Amino acid sequence: MSLAPTPVTFTTAGMADQGFTGFLSVSHLRASRLVEVPKDPGIYLVMRPAVGSPTFSSTSVGGWFKGTDPTVPVSVLEARWIASAEVLYIGKATAGTSGRSGLRKRVGLLLAYGSGKPIGHQGGRYLWQVADSDEFLVAWRAVEDPTAEENRLLAAFFEIHGAYPFANIAGPRA
Repeated sequence: MSLAPTPVTFTTAGMADQGFTGFLSVSHLRASRLVEVPKDPGIYLVMRPAVGSPTFSSTSVGGWFKGTDPTVPVSVLEARWIASAEVLYIGKATAGTSGRSGLRKRVGLLLAYGSGKPIGHQGGRYLWQVADSDEFLVAWRAVEDPTAEENRLLAAFFEIHGAYPFANIAGPRA
């Protein structure tokens, strides 16, 4: 399947057109122990297809990695929110140096962090102050070069929305 160089939209349908699959809720993935998520390197998305502004919690449910509270002021979350975007976070999963990482491992770390475990997955930490985070959808696509694809998607998102996704604190990186 040939993929377009830039997604038309960062919606569920638009990302499905880009070859993403899954679109399973955080609560489903936690209950299923991630069996549907492949072990391959790739890109994953966290999406909120719900219409309207979310309710932000004044306290994060994310894990305190190295004793650091992941909570940020609600005003920071409100300022970063992009009402027209379903995609909240774009992440990558490489194979890792041992070859045992990949999408299942990385998505598992993200969800464990969002369950309050002190895990080093600070990327996406803003997700865990949104009241309906258990209903977020997670989608993925296996790719050979996750870093290049993550950078491409972040740049395309910025081009469309004038900012990076809500929970991506930084833009493209090496």
